[in-house]
Amino acid sequence: MDTAQKEMLAQIVNVKDWVAKPLTGFAIREMTEAYRVNEDGTPTESIGYFKNQDVAKAYVGQQNAPYLRTGQAFVLTNGTVGFLLASDVVYLFDDEALLVDIREKALAKLSDVERKVLGFL
Repeated sequence: MDTAQKEMLAQIVNVKDWVAKPLTGFAIREMTEAYRVNEDGTPTESIGYFKNQDVAKAYVGQQNAPYLRTGQAFVLTNGTVGFLLASDVVYLFDDEALLVDIREKALAKLSDVERKVLGFL
């Protein structure tokens, strides 16, 4: 997939369009990525993702391009559209608990008069 195709696809499929939408039909799949590397082996550009690892390796082998490689990746996909998932675990904050703490700290900075005027006394 060349840069123009990627840009066109990015315009068609915007992650923001999927926020809070039901993901019926989507599943996390381990897929094989075909990508370019530079002279020292650092990945520089993703070519695309394959459902079948053997197909990906055969495709890369037929390209006669020494700077193409394959690797595994986790993708949220419905078979047509896919979103790359990071393999790093992220920490999720408890917003509600933090909101209580933030409110208490903010109120503690107010004087008694300010709390009274604002209706907190």
